[in-house]
Amino acid sequence: MTVPTAPTGLDPATAESMVRTVHPGAVVTGVHRIAGGQVNEVYEISCAPPVPAVVAKRYSEQTQWKAAKEDHVLGLLAAAGVGPLPLILHRGPDFLLQSRVEGTMLSALLPGLEPAQVRDVYRELGRLLARIHGIPQPSFGYLVTRVVSPHDSNRAMMRQMTGRVLASFTANGGSPALHTALERVLTGDQTALYDNCSAPVLCHNDFHDGNVMAVRTTTGVRMTGLLDFENALAGDPLLDLAKTDLYSRIDDPELLAALLDGYGPLPPDGADRLALYKLYHAAELWSWMAGAGVTEPLPQISRLLDELLSAWPPPTPDSTGPGPDPRSAG
Repeated sequence: MTVPTAPTGLDPATAESMVRTVHPGAVVTGVHRIAGGQVNEVYEISCAPPVPAVVAKRYSEQTQWKAAKEDHVLGLLAAAGVGPLPLILHRGPDFLLQSRVEGTMLSALLPGLEPAQVRDVYRELGRLLARIHGIPQPSFGYLVTRVVSPHDSNRAMMRQMTGRVLASFTANGGSPALHTALERVLTGDQTALYDNCSAPVLCHNDFHDGNVMAVRTTTGVRMTGLLDFENALAGDPLLDLAKTDLYSRIDDPELLAALLDGYGPLPPDGADRLALYKLYHAAELWSWMAGAGVTEPLPQISRLLDELLSAWPPPTPDSTGPGPDPRSAG
């Protein structure tokens, strides 16, 4: 398989031609790379006044569809009044030009806040995620400019996604015993829980404090922009909420409680579905990291998988103790 590669570098002349699609006569004064990986690069382009700074995302030939996807998802959010968001200024054949979002990553601001302020932030994150989940989708599946290879049920979509993750886990050297335990839970009888979601919604699928821009205020922070829609899909809103739980700083029950307080009431089976989806996301994260050759976090993620499996099934009001450990079940 050929791995797509990102375009290399952005010279001032090319940057200027990009900006002039929106601001004719603009003069570029600086080009600064702010992010980028294997498949795309992100630059901040500074211009002489009165033209404001803009952000350019460049895509390889194999990944130009990602620009179309971002344009589509941002359009869905804007049409529903969800924000704040960056504005799409222009979409070229291999680049996307966006407005520059003020501020800093929210994750960098949280350590400087008081505990009560951090809880307020998570309530606001919950409210924002609930607004995203208010956007219905026609079927379950991965989003580009439409749902690609749509599934007729949430269980069908999760079966396909789980199979891919478990295969990747094995291919990348995951523990056979851990794979067996994951397979037992993620493909077992409890997957009937997936049938309890019959109405797919827009899911950001990477919603956490590292993908939100914000500025510090006298009372806490003000969110200025939601970023990174590459993983967006149409699915169960609790699949999205579980990933936020896993990827954010929610090792504190009070923060999770604040997030859920902002999000609103969960369905009766909400705790069970969140636990199942969180286990799926942790397995997916291990597989993605291993596949990318990022090995340092793998022991920590493996320990998390052990903890999540040990806690399965989630306690219910009638429980007198933990259920059988899926790692030792015959």
